[in-house]
Parts: sequence; structure tokens; C-alpha cells
Amino acid sequence: LIAAIRDLPKVVKYIDIPLQHINDRLLSAMRRETDGEWIRNLVRKFRKAIPEITIRSTFIVGFPGETESDVEELYCFLKEFKLDRVGMFTYSIEPKTPSERMPDQVPEETKRVRLDRLMQLQQGAAEGLNQRMLGRATERRERWLWCRRTRDVGNVKPTGQHERDCSRSHLAKQRVVHYHAHSPAVHLARVRLFV
Repeated sequence: LIAAIRDLPKVVKYIDIPLQHINDRLLSAMRRETDGEWIRNLVRKFRKAIPEITIRSTFIVGFPGETESDVEELYCFLKEFKLDRVGMFTYSIEPKTPSERMPDQVPEETKRVRLDRLMQLQQGAAEGLNQRMLGRATERRERWLWCRRTRDVGNVKPTGQHERDCSRSHLAKQRVVHYHAHSPAVHLARVRLFV
């Protein structure tokens, strides 16, 4: 998969990996077949082979039995690996699932506090990632509203009059000229097209 993403020009340099958490005990309780070290090595492999890859993931905060130490481990992982896009959700009880009957359910207020802390970290990381896109040019062949990803920028959509300039077969160059500081992704950027 890594080689295909790296070598095939028609494959977007983007991957979405639903990691859920980084703590081994919680991954096991969630019935994931990986552990934290496997996840870290996977992200390292992608970054080494494809430095410009966009990596997105989702995480669950407040799974039964999650401790402050577990959240700190996730915080450190996000700080170190700087994923491009992160979806973060609080655990909610699903009836008739094994986790519904697990001990040590985390209070809702604790979940929200943990979520806010992690999302503040991610917003700062996303701002830094967005900042590096300023002034960077790229090309795209896809229709903007149909497929919004470019090979090396991630999600970028032109605004206003430029939308009609882009069709499926049109090759347009774009340059990121502004991004929203609170956006977790470049897809809220304004771009300047030039052909």
C-alpha cells in the first residue's frame, strides 16, 4: 500500500487510518488487533516513504477504564506525530455491546475536558501544518467539487468565480494564499488559480 501511494500518480497522497487510541490496554479493550508500537511504526513508515503524505485519523476519548495517564499517552503521541487531520470523539454507551457492561465508565464532564485538551493540541498542530502550505503551488486534474484532494496539498477548494473554471479535464495550478487559523485542515483555505 505504501509503495502504491508513493509511486502511482493517480493515487492521492492521503490515508485515513482509524486508530481509536494509542494505549495498549485500551486498544485491547476496544478489540483492536494492533498495539501502540505497531501504530507508531506504521506512521513512521508512511512519513519516511512519503514525506508529503496527508494522514488523517480518528480517536475515542473516555472509553471505559481510560485514565489520565492513558490520555497523556495519547496527547504525547499526537504531539510527536503531528497528524494532518484528526477527528476526536467522546465515547458513548452503545446498548448491548461489551463496553456497556465494562467497569470504570468515565463521567461525561471528564470526557469533555479530555476532548478539549486534545483538540486544542491538534488545532495548534493543524495551524502549523497549514502555515507550511502558504505560497506552495500544486496541480490538480480532478473536478473540484467531486474530488477535493490534490496529490500533495490535501483538501483545497477554490472559492467564488474560480469554481466554474475547473472541470474534470481541466489542469489548474493552485497556490494556497490564506487559511483559516482555527481550521484543522487546509480545505478551508482560499486559493489563487493560475493556468
